Amino acid sequence: MCESIKVSIIVPVYNVKDYIDECVNSLLNQTIDNYEIILVNDGSNDGSDKICLKYVENYSKVKYLTQKNRGQSAARNYGMTIAKGEYILFVDSDDYICPEACQILYSVGKKYDVDIVVGDILNEKEKVENNSQYRWCPAENNCVSTLDFAKDALTYGVYDIVPWIRLVKKEFLISNGINFLEGCYYEDQEYTLRLLTTTKGTVTKIRFPFYYYRMDRAGSTTNYASRKKGIDFLNVITCMQDLVDLNDTFRADVQCKIIGMAYFHFINLWLRIEAKNKKDLYVRFMGIVKSWEGYEKTLEVMPKSMNKKVRKYVESSWMLMIEYEIKKRLKKMLKQ
Repeated sequence: MCESIKVSIIVPVYNVKDYIDECVNSLLNQTIDNYEIILVNDGSNDGSDKICLKYVENYSKVKYLTQKNRGQSAARNYGMTIAKGEYILFVDSDDYICPEACQILYSVGKKYDVDIVVGDILNEKEKVENNSQYRWCPAENNCVSTLDFAKDALTYGVYDIVPWIRLVKKEFLISNGINFLEGCYYEDQEYTLRLLTTTKGTVTKIRFPFYYYRMDRAGSTTNYASRKKGIDFLNVITCMQDLVDLNDTFRADVQCKIIGMAYFHFINLWLRIEAKNKKDLYVRFMGIVKSWEGYEKTLEVMPKSMNKKVRKYVESSWMLMIEYEIKKRLKKMLKQ
């Protein structure tokens, strides 16, 4: 009798020939039994696809899908369509995870009977293991609702936008219609808002650094700012705002806090974008945000440190830009 698959690991792959071996080998070395690896080639043209096929030929647990270049969100969604696991873990193809990752995350999910298990990143292993208060929140080793977790995660500074820090029950995603916006950057913002503000989900967080996040990789989409990124982010913010029912007070408070963080992150992106594109994006931001009926509530509930920057941007974006340029030049001088 064939045992059911416990975890499906979904990996979007795009032009990562220098990193994909380390990633896939870390997945093949998982200590859990009955799991699958789904590699989704997103139109790679550097030979990453050939490397993936090599693993498919040699390991039965490795599945392979291919599509024209449509972005990592479309690749993740495609992977979910064939996933057979009880739980899903997303891993980016230039990162890797520790051998016990799936085993521990899955066992915790079953122990607490939760929809979502949240861990930590390996980059911060020393901090996590040596400081019991670092990334602590009331959901640690407890079962709480998604909304309570989101509220506490915001309060205690452990609200993670990235999707790969969590093991998520597949049926939970399906029953709530949760997937990724396609064709845009910053889709993780909207995905995580929906994931953690559903009304019937359950979460536990554990003190477990399992995921190694590779920072500042050449060619990574996180390393540059552009007008398209700005427009995409604003479109994502619009989608996030559309999810809010202001009559549902507790849920709306949590959602507005998260949306306020998105405003803050957009402004940080805006500051890095070329000057010739700043005015157009500022006008778009003002049109999308200030016309929304939840705007004032968002300013009211968002963290004070972020609120200050958002208000300054709305009232005097040029002053914020000057301050940013001065700080950037001073930082450059200090490095010399």
